[in-house]
Amino acid sequence: MAAARAPQEKMGRVFGTVGALFTISTPLGAAVAGALAAAWHVGLIYLLLGCLILLGSLPLLRLRSQPTLPTAA
Repeated sequence: MAAARAPQEKMGRVFGTVGALFTISTPLGAAVAGALAAAWHVGLIYLLLGCLILLGSLPLLRLRSQPTLPTAA
């Protein structure tokens, strides 16, 4: 995450930029989805996005659960 690498004195700017990007992405995503839905069949869009999500999650299968550290009593 970018905030973990940012200097302490620039954290406000980092979080402001990230927040603005998230705010802008909502209407932008709706516009792109609307244009795709107008051009293609919605079932095809779901199928393509499902395949994309499946392919993107395949590297996660290599992750192993980490043992938890003992807590101080």
